[in-house]
Amino acid sequence: MVKPIDTRQLIGQLAAQIEEIATRQGRIPYRTGQLQKSITSQVLSDTEAVVGSNLFYARFVHDGTGIYGPLQRKITPRRKKALYWKDAAHPVKSVRGQKPQPFLAEAVEEFARVGPAPAIIDRFGRDVADAIALELQRQGLEVKRG
Repeated sequence: MVKPIDTRQLIGQLAAQIEEIATRQGRIPYRTGQLQKSITSQVLSDTEAVVGSNLFYARFVHDGTGIYGPLQRKITPRRKKALYWKDAAHPVKSVRGQKPQPFLAEAVEEFARVGPAPAIIDRFGRDVADAIALELQRQGLEVKRG
């Protein structure tokens, strides 16, 4: 008899694995360590979980800003004639922005390459791991077991 799978627990463990991959040393830009500490995973339902940060600047680091970000244009002042920040050579009329550092997207890609952790396979079985790999492939990500 096949034992039913606690999908909420499975989703939680998969999200936790992606969180662990995302927060590995050197993956997230490190100035104060707050961004790395803020990465968490949370189960939303039996079929959904989220891995991310509640810091307002996390999206800017991940997706980039200025010409490198979603708007693809230089950062310019809105109300004044120049931008200002400490130690800048003033006046600054515009800046190019920050290149994206997609640490979460890279973590998901790495997860897709390596597949579920051995502990997840041991707990839920090879069939479940294969079904996860198949779904990732359907979404355009390839799981390779080394």
